[in-house]
Order: sequence, then structure tokens, then C-alpha cells
Amino acid sequence: MKRVYFFVLLVVVLCCAGCGSGKVKLTGKVTFEDGKVLSRGIVIFDNGTIASRGRIESDGTYVVGTDRDNDGIRPGAY
Repeated sequence: MKRVYFFVLLVVVLCCAGCGSGKVKLTGKVTFEDGKVLSRGIVIFDNGTIASRGRIESDGTYVVGTDRDNDGIRPGAY
């Protein structure tokens, strides 16, 4: 009986380890050289295969999304 519980626990752990989007949160702030913020626009990160984007808010900040707003970006070089 202990083997059954161990096996079920092992399967649950392995399934949960595979969960997740593989994306990381990417935020930033766009400013000019004089320190003033860019108050609107879009930033785009493109690696030739995947393009991720974020809307620049009035305070200059942005959060990047790949499939939908703010869902993160896959790690790598862009």
C-alpha cells in the first residue's frame, strides 16, 4: 500500500514540475537621457521567432507579454 501512495505522489510531483509557462516577468521604464519619461508607446522584444510586447504607461513603465498582456517573456536573447 505504501508503494501505491509513493507512486501517486511521484506522479503528482512530476506533473506539477512540468506545469508553468516557462516565461519570466519582464518590466522596465523608458526614459530619455535627461531623465524625462516616455509617457506612451509600445516596447517590442523580438528574437526572430517570438515577439513580445508591452504598453508604455503614463509613468514610463511597461510589463511585457507574449501571448497576452503581462504574461511574461521566454528567457533568451532578443
